[in-house]
Amino acid sequence: LLCSQFDSRAAPSVDVFVIHVSDKTTDAQSKKDIMRQAQAVLHDLRQNRICSCISYKTSMKEQLKLANKIGAKYALIVGEEEMMRNQVAVKDLHTGIQSSI
Repeated sequence: LLCSQFDSRAAPSVDVFVIHVSDKTTDAQSKKDIMRQAQAVLHDLRQNRICSCISYKTSMKEQLKLANKIGAKYALIVGEEEMMRNQVAVKDLHTGIQSSI
């Protein structure tokens, strides 16, 4: 589902919102790699029947704002640092606590 067209009144609650952080990356290939990794994470979540979505907005701030607007419980953040460590950051959107896995 495309979050830019998401209607929170008509859809089930979103458990996980996948956020891609490439706004500070200047290399075009790195941006593509980050987006591919974020899409792979989204695919894995959906394969495991976890209600999740992604937005194609560019800034992390816009994506977090949308995640909160639709009532997502968690954000999985994929960025250049996370890719180098082969991790994702997990942020609980209710408490604000963030950790890496």
